Amino acid sequence: MKTSLPLLLSATALLAACSWFVPQPDSDLVERVHKAIPDGTPLEAAEETLHRMNFNCARRRGSYTDEAGTNHDDAYFSECTELPTSKISLSCSNRNQVILVPNSQSLVRSVSVIRSPYCGS
Repeated sequence: MKTSLPLLLSATALLAACSWFVPQPDSDLVERVHKAIPDGTPLEAAEETLHRMNFNCARRRGSYTDEAGTNHDDAYFSECTELPTSKISLSCSNRNQVILVPNSQSLVRSVSVIRSPYCGS
């Protein structure tokens, strides 16, 4: 059976790309975020804190997955994605994300720090 070089190279590239998707954020980052944004922090102040930590936040309604891996549907939250630190960035890359879930008074009631593939602008 003859293996073609292009197929072998494609498979190697795919495996290398998958290794970029580290499933967990750095534990130091998780600790820093949780210290900086305790429950009860006003949502706007939490977003400003994350902005200073090189995250871009956008409020939305939809689904998200928390730190424990639990999926939440039809929730209102702020999704904050870490900005790339280099000028060269892949269109899809693995990035740290922080999910801020507010209560009815716009105070943070839940903070989740996750790492997942991000293919945004």
